[in-house]
Amino acid sequence: MPQYGNYPYFSYQLSSFTGKTQVRYSHTDVSVPDFGDYRRPASQDSNKPVSNDISRRAFTYMMVAGMGITGMHASKKVLQDFLATMSASADVLAMAKIEIDLSTIPEGIATLMKD
Repeated sequence: MPQYGNYPYFSYQLSSFTGKTQVRYSHTDVSVPDFGDYRRPASQDSNKPVSNDISRRAFTYMMVAGMGITGMHASKKVLQDFLATMSASADVLAMAKIEIDLSTIPEGIATLMKD
């Protein structure tokens, strides 16, 4: 079996359905880089669990709430603009506000009423 260092490239394991299956152990020579320079001071030691920093959670919640409010306001504005295009124009609304007593107009006569 070919080997690289103490680790084989692959090994065989027994399986009940298919006979032998191959398991690869590759990239065993790659070392994990140290990201200590990029960590927050509260999480510098990678061996102990990170404490729940309330300011980080509060910042996340505030960003989510702010984006939610902004999205709701933008969608409300788009909906209002869309509905405004379907409303009656000003001249149609002005004509609709005239009240006329139809009993004073004889039948068969065309009249033009103005404000």
